[in-house]
Amino acid sequence: MLYLTYNDDNGRRRMGLTVADRADVPIMDLVAKMDSVRAMPDGPAKQTAMQQLQATRVNGAPLFAERVYVGRNVAKAALLRLSDGEGRPRVVIQVDSTGAPSLEFLDEAGKVISRLPAR
Repeated sequence: MLYLTYNDDNGRRRMGLTVADRADVPIMDLVAKMDSVRAMPDGPAKQTAMQQLQATRVNGAPLFAERVYVGRNVAKAALLRLSDGEGRPRVVIQVDSTGAPSLEFLDEAGKVISRLPAR
């Protein structure tokens, strides 16, 4: 999948281009399942159903996994984020709003394991 996003939450803007993997299942099946969960009354059952839907895997892969994001975050940093097949960020390159560049390598849990420049 390839899509453009623009979000504005009271002036906190995020915009970018995303490349993502999506499981090879009919989109209408996913939409129907999502609609049925959204129609449930708020509460623990709805939360559990949503978590189960989001945890669904097809042939060992998640239903959706962001792989590449290029854009600007709410802190006004230019950002390139590369993620693994599970959608976990592994490399983040950014130039913050003051012009300071950084390169971070992350482990599977999202912890920075290496950073340039070093802090």
